[in-house]
Formats: sequence, structure tokens, C-alpha cells
Amino acid sequence: MAYTLYLRGLSQAGAGTAAVLALLEPLTGTVLAAVILGERLTPTGLAGAAFLTAALVHTSFQPRNGEPV
Repeated sequence: MAYTLYLRGLSQAGAGTAAVLALLEPLTGTVLAAVILGERLTPTGLAGAAFLTAALVHTSFQPRNGEPV
């Protein structure tokens, strides 16, 4: 049910919003696994999380008219 609602929402969202949500999903799963289940992240996993976070922050500060910051 959750994936049905997620995919339905993605189909109605714009391309930019869908891309950000698609990037956010694995990052959220990783953070929840580390916090709730006590999973340990490898240096490679931490680097990947840092890159995803940087990409999300960079995307969120982009102006709406498409010009780079």
C-alpha cells in the first residue's frame, strides 16, 4: 500500500520533486537502519550518504527559474 501511494504521488509530482524524493528514499532507509537497528556504516556508505546529502542541499537551493546559483 505504501509503495502504491508513493508511486501515485510521484506520477503527479514534477520531475524535480520526483528526483529529490527518489534520492531521499535510500538515504532515509540507511539512516533509519543505523539509528533503529544499530547498523554500522562503512566509510564508503558514509561517503555516499554525504554525497546524497550534498546533492539534496544543492538542489534545494536552486532558483525556480532554472539558473544555477
